[in-house]
Amino acid sequence: MANAKENKAEGTRGSKPSVMPVIIPVLLLTLIAGGGGFAVATMVGPNVATAPQAEVAASDGDHVSKPEEGAVGNERGTNTGIIRQLAPIVTNLASPKDVWMRIEVSIVIKPEAKAEQDLIAVRSSDQILALLRTIDLAQIEGPSGFLHFREDVNDLVRESSEHKVAQVLINSMVVE
Repeated sequence: MANAKENKAEGTRGSKPSVMPVIIPVLLLTLIAGGGGFAVATMVGPNVATAPQAEVAASDGDHVSKPEEGAVGNERGTNTGIIRQLAPIVTNLASPKDVWMRIEVSIVIKPEAKAEQDLIAVRSSDQILALLRTIDLAQIEGPSGFLHFREDVNDLVRESSEHKVAQVLINSMVVE
């Protein structure tokens, strides 16, 4: 009997479970995850070193050339277009008749058409209004319907402006 009591006492007094086998893999995985995150951030993130170099390359003496206000440029700072906000367009759709749509659109006009941007803006607004009056609600429902609608608007405005509009940007669209 004394022997059984000694065995019980040894079993409870035995070695405690060690925390080290858990801590070491956790630290190792944390270091691997941190290194992987840093590697992905350097590959995908913005290249901070190119911004000052581009500014120095574009400067001549003390003057730094910048694109015009309201102009869109690419990474090298060259002027690729003028953004023109159109007046909001409100109209009813073709079907159902009691459904109304309000759309706010901006167009990106190519720099060579700067002189006629007012005429292009009015013509584009009229073309979009005419398109909206022929659309059924079912045509623009869902993500794919919206994408098709956006492409239709882009194609229509580009063709009507004789390709002087680079892109049509839909700022907001409300159907009620």
